[in-house]
Amino acid sequence: MVDANRTLIVPLEKPSSDECERFHRTVDKYQYCRERASNYCWQAPKQPDDIVTDKSEVESALYHDLREETDGLHANLVQKSIKDVTNSMDSVKKAWKRGERISKPTWETSESWVLTYDTRAGTFSKHDATFATTGATVELDYQTPSHLDGTLYEKYVLSSGWELTTIDLLPPLKRWDSSVSYPALLMTAAVNLRVR
Repeated sequence: MVDANRTLIVPLEKPSSDECERFHRTVDKYQYCRERASNYCWQAPKQPDDIVTDKSEVESALYHDLREETDGLHANLVQKSIKDVTNSMDSVKKAWKRGERISKPTWETSESWVLTYDTRAGTFSKHDATFATTGATVELDYQTPSHLDGTLYEKYVLSSGWELTTIDLLPPLKRWDSSVSYPALLMTAAVNLRVR
């Protein structure tokens, strides 16, 4: 059988204000881990091989400190943040070797982020997902069309022939919600599936 993968964009129900705050804190800590890993990997390199791209090396050097500095950000999210950075550094190193102009990747807290959850930091079902955040888990239902017949959601997510492997939480769309002092999250998820 041929391996096949699919990614669907699925809107999530609006989190409560407490849940929004937990997601904000989680993103801030995730971005902090990325920035620290980036600083470790990029220490004034003079040649491409000065850039650290070995995930194991970076984890050995930073993992325990990052868990402590982020007040226990979920272990898998710390590991994933390091992997994000080493993958980016590997791309930068290759570009430098090709003679391209490069600069240090940065991950300061901003509106631009993607959090990847796999089954170690999240639980995915056919109708909802649970995400590890700072302080507690957050469960959100998928917002699906009222009629599922013939939709990609029915074809892939509800099918027993496909399994959910990861969910990428995408940057939220902003809209002002007067009940909270910051823009509310309108979250979407890129649901990644593979053939069973």
